[in-house]
Amino acid sequence: MLTSGCLLTMVAHAQGNPLDLDPSFAGDGTLEIQLALNDYAAVGVFEGSGEIVVFGDSAPANPSNREGIMQRITADGTPLTPARFPAQEFGCSVPRAFFSGIRLSTGDYLAGGFRQASCGGLPRVFSNLQLQSSGGITQTFDEVPFSNQLALVLGQVEQADGRIIAVGLVSGSGFNVASYDVGVARFLANGTLDTTFGSNGTFRWDHANARDNAYDVTIDAQGRILISGVVTSATGLDWVVLALDNNGALDSSFGTNGVFLYDRAGFDDGANELAVLPSGRIVVAGVTRADALSADFTVLGLTQAGALDPGFGTDGVAIVDFGSSVASANAITVGPGGLIYVAGSAEIGGSGREARDAVLTVLRADGTPDTRLNGGAGVSFEFGDLPADFPQSIDVDATGERILVTGFTDVDDQSNQRMGVARLIGLDSRLFADGYE
Repeated sequence: MLTSGCLLTMVAHAQGNPLDLDPSFAGDGTLEIQLALNDYAAVGVFEGSGEIVVFGDSAPANPSNREGIMQRITADGTPLTPARFPAQEFGCSVPRAFFSGIRLSTGDYLAGGFRQASCGGLPRVFSNLQLQSSGGITQTFDEVPFSNQLALVLGQVEQADGRIIAVGLVSGSGFNVASYDVGVARFLANGTLDTTFGSNGTFRWDHANARDNAYDVTIDAQGRILISGVVTSATGLDWVVLALDNNGALDSSFGTNGVFLYDRAGFDDGANELAVLPSGRIVVAGVTRADALSADFTVLGLTQAGALDPGFGTDGVAIVDFGSSVASANAITVGPGGLIYVAGSAEIGGSGREARDAVLTVLRADGTPDTRLNGGAGVSFEFGDLPADFPQSIDVDATGERILVTGFTDVDDQSNQRMGVARLIGLDSRLFADGYE
């Protein structure tokens, strides 16, 4: 996730209405990219030039040949030759994947995910590559094995001093989901593990000896490290937001001893990404369930103290209705004017995986829809020809005029995936020129 700052310079506004697909991008506003049999886009970010950089992974029929991908796309929607990052170092085919990517203050990028460290499927270790905009490797960060089983980077953020926080899931028992814990590591700007953080550079957290994992991380105005994800409770999966201090310990000023938990109605729920508004309010995107059959596209607003914020949505909860009984909010970012941009997927015009379309909404800081964009109603769209669409990332350019949604498109049996990229029209930058909505 990447939040761009507000610029006052004017750019030519795309033809169309806010939240329309932008026809000046790839002809109709959407782009599918197929490099092999299974291609995923995890994160897409705008560059100042209007070009787009996408991080993900690609694999042929043999998943052992999976490789990390950095895909550049021109401002008009033309994909360039991707930079590929395999992990074949042992005389056999072993996979690497990127699940996260951020732009650093140096102008480089940091791609995070895993590298398999042997020929046998495990271990898979926390892996981060610092990359030039051209795709060349600037440096390889220290790899972190945790329990020397399974460790995946799923989110990253750069602190004000240039140190990097990486979060994700770690396991002490391979692919046994019940063994998943929240894993965090901090690195110095030179890529070495910062041993002043947590326990020799890492923090590991388990809620109830069952599945827990982190999906995203950000820094608030107090410098606290905020981490979103899921935990297992007596009623199933719940939302979790953790707050760590700069030393890598739970911050007792947030929630209950540094932990905020949320369960809507006793069914499986989960937080995905989070962001911080200029006011300090924390917004978290995910899914909640009122019963066993439905799923709702949900955004929570939290106070800086780590409690539901009564000034956001209804008692801290905003549920967006796309006319579907099954929907989820997967990605969130804050754009110019403090607007909240949220992307996810919903079953549109049918049921089941193949009915999933990409969906997008824009909320004001209080959790109400912004009526300047499509009258306040969310929109749905498809990345391309394959039936199922799953956004994973959202970004807004510095003017607020262009919105980028990236993810993947899929077939019903999950045998073939393609990277999906969509650019939509935002608000005319003149609406942000005075610094307020």
